[in-house]
Amino acid sequence: MTVLLSALGMQSNLAPVRQDIVEQYGDEFAATADKNVYSGPFVLTSTENNLYVFEKNPEFWDADNIKLDRVELNYIEKPDTQLAMYENGELDFVRLDNAVVENYKDNDDYGVYLNGNVDYCYINPNSDNPVWANKNFRLALNYALNRVEYNQLANAGLYEPYNALCFPGLSGKDGKTYGESYDVDSYAYPMEGDVDKAKEYLDAAMKELNISDPSAIEIEFVTTDAESNKKIAEVLQEQWQNALGIKVNIRQVTYADIYGEVYPKFDYEIGYAGWGPDFDDPTTYLNLFRSDINWYTPYGNPEFDAKLDAAMAETEDANKRMDLLNEAEQILIADGAWVPLQARNQSYLLNPKMKDVTFYSFSINIDWAYADIAE
Repeated sequence: MTVLLSALGMQSNLAPVRQDIVEQYGDEFAATADKNVYSGPFVLTSTENNLYVFEKNPEFWDADNIKLDRVELNYIEKPDTQLAMYENGELDFVRLDNAVVENYKDNDDYGVYLNGNVDYCYINPNSDNPVWANKNFRLALNYALNRVEYNQLANAGLYEPYNALCFPGLSGKDGKTYGESYDVDSYAYPMEGDVDKAKEYLDAAMKELNISDPSAIEIEFVTTDAESNKKIAEVLQEQWQNALGIKVNIRQVTYADIYGEVYPKFDYEIGYAGWGPDFDDPTTYLNLFRSDINWYTPYGNPEFDAKLDAAMAETEDANKRMDLLNEAEQILIADGAWVPLQARNQSYLLNPKMKDVTFYSFSINIDWAYADIAE
């Protein structure tokens, strides 16, 4: 039931609409604010000039407890413009780029929350480069990586180093979080790495691949052309080359290309990416690696798929279902299916006069429906 309620509430994807209104407007349904149906605490009244104006919905079931009469959301492309508007009093809330966080950490209006995103490296086991089909090589990369050091160097320590796939803040068993329900560190890669073990895996891989010198192994890491992603790639490149003696080349492409061409067509060996949860359940992460979905990776493992199928079929015992999902995650880890890196924090500034604004880690992260302005 918890999963169903979370899925129903995700980003209003399953919000009820009136058939007669949809049929009345046809292709123009929801094209403008007045051609839509509203059932929430606010009604969208205007979208002119990238300013989304919401006004209180008197028909909302809990309208008496909605304090704000009007909310305006600005779409502003440049982060520095957003920040300037906040500092000028034109905005009450703004998300911060990592590059400027250090300047605001001591401010009373500074805050941070885990937004549920996990970042990692996709691996293409079907690449023309034969090393990627070798499990021992994939494990060598994972054990060679010091995720704590990586996070300091690549992200100025602003994210949480992470060594698994399912976000630890997910709902787990018996009212506990997923991270509280399972000791991830007992089966995941060591957070600070283990270079000796990484070399053992590499030696095993080289023997299986008939390679005598690690310097003969050359891999390509793909990421976008954003400066922050270049830094991430360079930190990973240095760690892997220093620990394993292999060669790592970096290929940068545009954001549009990586998600429009490179990942969908599996035109890569290993590449930086991430995922934000649609709802509060491990399947929002685990389904990415199902062999019948292949979300940006051609990875496939029948044992992994079978665990997910068994979990989906388990409708009586919620704890048993959760255990099956955790066992599926452990299969991915044991198989070196991907390279986990971090759980992402989001820093922000919020006008101290605002109260009862809440943040959470799934779907839309900020909830201002019951917010108010202090006198």
